[in-house]
Amino acid sequence: METSTLIQFLKAEHHAFAAEVSEMDEKTFLCTTNGKWTPGQQLTHIQKSILPIGIGLKLPLWLIGLIFGKRTTGSESYEKIEAR
Repeated sequence: METSTLIQFLKAEHHAFAAEVSEMDEKTFLCTTNGKWTPGQQLTHIQKSILPIGIGLKLPLWLIGLIFGKRTTGSESYEKIEAR
């Protein structure tokens, strides 16, 4: 997926969720189910997460490698990561 497409997708999903949450009454907004996050907590998490993701997608790959290091092994499958 192209970076610009991913950024647009993330923004669209963020705005859709924000619109859904803004229509909730206060009780629903603050209600938790089975110890999970409330819609308000989810919205805060998305707001805090979207900025660094956007910045990270704009960085050149060599700089990301310099900051976080480079893998010396190949990628792992989702199933291996999930099992670990």
